[in-house]
Amino acid sequence: MRSHNEGFNNNSLKKRNRGLLFKLIATGQCSSRIELAKTSGLTKMSVTNIVSEFIEKGLVTEANLESKMNVGRNPISLTISGNAPKIIGILVGRDSCSAVLCDFKCSVLKKIQINMEHCSKEKLISAVFALMDEMLNYENNIIGVGIGSIGPVDIYNGMILNPPNFYGIENLPITDMISHNYHLPVAFEGQYNCAALAEKYYGNCRQFHDFIFLGITNGVGSGIIIGDEILHNAFGLGSELGHISIDYNGNACVCGNKGCLETYVSIKVMNARLAEITGKVNSFENYCKNYKDNRIDRELTEMIEKLACALTTAVNMLHCEAIVIGDQGNYFPDKYLKRLEDIINNSKISDKSRKITVLKPYFGEEAQLFGSAVNFMNKVFHSNEFF
Repeated sequence: MRSHNEGFNNNSLKKRNRGLLFKLIATGQCSSRIELAKTSGLTKMSVTNIVSEFIEKGLVTEANLESKMNVGRNPISLTISGNAPKIIGILVGRDSCSAVLCDFKCSVLKKIQINMEHCSKEKLISAVFALMDEMLNYENNIIGVGIGSIGPVDIYNGMILNPPNFYGIENLPITDMISHNYHLPVAFEGQYNCAALAEKYYGNCRQFHDFIFLGITNGVGSGIIIGDEILHNAFGLGSELGHISIDYNGNACVCGNKGCLETYVSIKVMNARLAEITGKVNSFENYCKNYKDNRIDRELTEMIEKLACALTTAVNMLHCEAIVIGDQGNYFPDKYLKRLEDIINNSKISDKSRKITVLKPYFGEEAQLFGSAVNFMNKVFHSNEFF
């Protein structure tokens, strides 16, 4: 007689297998049953049964492709159906709240943003609900909601904790607010972990198992993927590479430490410094466009060297394969990322023959927004209990 535990384990295994195959189809890694069997390690019969279930439920479609050789049967391609459920992604930022409606191929169906100044907890909740309402009025076939937020966050209790300079908003139970008000499942993460997931599944890091996403804005945030999974501790806390100290006698930081990376390279700090030396107030994007100005080049080069100091430490700890420089770091001209890459590879202590790649995000400045939706997709991919 089968034990209850065995039945549970087998059922869980079936869900994981369905999630794995759905992920391989959704992310474009596999488009045929043969590829699915080879990549997943599942038997051809198991793949056929799961794919047939997907097709029956309207999640996946198949189509004959024209064969280049006019012999034999035409190959059959699998793809996500246009009738498959969609995902809402909500990004909670310091200055705005944004929403994106995506399908499981990460194609955008709708995007909206609400700017916020001098926000309050009530205004923030109102903005999030307004975004949800507009998305649900546009599309009612929604499987779930992914939320990305400025941190720190408590992913297990679905709370935005106490982000610095966030209008005094803290301990906001955003997951419960949305799930109770809209009766939809919710996945919640820090915004840069979300960005890392977007790059892992649909962006420039598909081939990497271990990498860092570093976002440079009014602070410096990070999301880390290790062994194809988000790096968390036992309490669900993520990384804070912006608070690596690069000078123990350095600038005082809001965290209470001295010399934190973000006190030297945040966009607020850099823009003030660049305005001082050029005599012109501008955006970081425009300063980067004018990098041939020797004064600007000197400051950007020094910024890169400070980033390299912190990131080399992170590489020596994590032995990652790549670093993505996102948010407004996306505006760096390529020569500065090449400089960053060279310093890290020359300074890291691990295998010198294994080169660390430094690159920009596929999703540009919107990596966190797309990642908020991908965060829910990740939940589906790991345990396909939603279909």
